[in-house]
Amino acid sequence: PIYDENGACLKCFAGGLGHDVTEASFRAFFENFGRLTDSVIMHDHLTRRPRGFGFVTFAERRSVDALLSKQYHDFHGRRIEVKLAIPREECKGGSVGGRGTRGGGR
Repeated sequence: PIYDENGACLKCFAGGLGHDVTEASFRAFFENFGRLTDSVIMHDHLTRRPRGFGFVTFAERRSVDALLSKQYHDFHGRRIEVKLAIPREECKGGSVGGRGTRGGGR
C-alpha cells in the first residue's frame, strides 16, 4: 500500500538519477532511511535505458519524514531531488512528483 492506516503517503519520487545507478544501489541508499516495501527505477519502454527517476515505498511514515527532511540528497555523485509521489489522477495540469501532464489535451 502507498498509504498508511492514517492516510499518509508512503511513496516517494526521486529525480535526477544518473544512468549508471543500479536497482541494488538505489534500494540500498533509501534503506538508510527505513525499511522499504518497494523500489523501482523507471526505464524507457523502447530503449530500456533509465529515465533518470524512480520511486520508493516505505513501510512507515517516519521513514518518509526522515527522507523528506531534506529536498535534495547526494547520491552517486549527483544531487537528487526527493518528494512525495502524487498519483497521476491527483495532479491535474501540473508536474508533481515527476508524474504530471504536459498539456495539449491529447
